[in-house]
Amino acid sequence: MSTITIALPDDHLAKLREIATRFNVKPEDLARVSIEELITRPEESFQHAADYILNKNADLYRRLASALSYPQRSPRTASPGYRAVWRSIRGA
Repeated sequence: MSTITIALPDDHLAKLREIATRFNVKPEDLARVSIEELITRPEESFQHAADYILNKNADLYRRLASALSYPQRSPRTASPGYRAVWRSIRGA
């Protein structure tokens, strides 16, 4: 483990000591744990959001994958009904 030294304004150091006293820990330990929390939070937050979205939309993704795997028909070889729908979509 490496060691660093940081400069803090007196009021920030006083606040750090106050909070550390409240939690019954050393100010150095409170600062170290706070930095570790800050460093790991964005990854955990992103992973949580990604998991939520993937789970929420899982059925939609399955349906889209299924729809994309169906063979696509050309309007020229399609049934008359299919061609009528195709024309209405294209505006022809």
